[in-house]
Amino acid sequence: RLPPNIITQIKREVASELSINLPADLRNADDEPVAPVPEANRPPAASELEFERIHLLYDGVDPMMEPRLSKLIYNNKTKPILSEINKILDSKITTDIPIENLHSLIYSGAATVLTLNKQKISTDTQIKNVSVTPAWQRRITNKIDSIRRDIGILTQNQSLNPSSSVTKKAKAILGREQRLENPTATEILDHLKQKLKAMAKKLRRYKETGNSLLVRLGDNAKNSIFDVQVVKSPLRRLRTEWDLCGLIATDKKNILVHI
Repeated sequence: RLPPNIITQIKREVASELSINLPADLRNADDEPVAPVPEANRPPAASELEFERIHLLYDGVDPMMEPRLSKLIYNNKTKPILSEINKILDSKITTDIPIENLHSLIYSGAATVLTLNKQKISTDTQIKNVSVTPAWQRRITNKIDSIRRDIGILTQNQSLNPSSSVTKKAKAILGREQRLENPTATEILDHLKQKLKAMAKKLRRYKETGNSLLVRLGDNAKNSIFDVQVVKSPLRRLRTEWDLCGLIATDKKNILVHI
């Protein structure tokens, strides 16, 4: 006959396999169900601790003095991190939260995501002012630079001992600037100098007039044989017949007649 302790052990194993509740006299401490830890008493996760640390660091700081956050770089851990931080923010943001506190929480959440994503937070708080050169100014400036290069090459080619590369480039320029009948190198050089002077004057005038669209359209009408019909915003479309800067486009033959 088996000893009582062996019989009790067998009953426990069978009850465990069949998911049967044992009588109270056959249970031991290991069989007692473990009560779940209340949410309030559960230790905070690493992401929550990091969020609280960053929030204490930047809470109440002027938004203009906060470090600029870099672009988030995605990897296989980024989505779980975002999910955890979103849950933290959901538990802290209420419908009546002040806008300052809302900004502080969102900024802290974004900074926490970057930190957990192994990205560094810049200490630069200044917003760099990037000056954007208008497209029309870049076009004119590029043309001026190109003409200056051509003038420099032709001038070097007129020296006593020009290099072979300079001579080759000069021939290409002379072949491209065949506007006159059998022009000489000196005539082409003078033409380029006059063209450079005109382009520099145009650029200076556009800057002085505040880049007026009408001024630029007037120059295009004087220098073009094409009828102006479509213009980019703010003026999306012009009529075929238009009066601008003392000029009139009279008909569809693209003839410009001075008033």
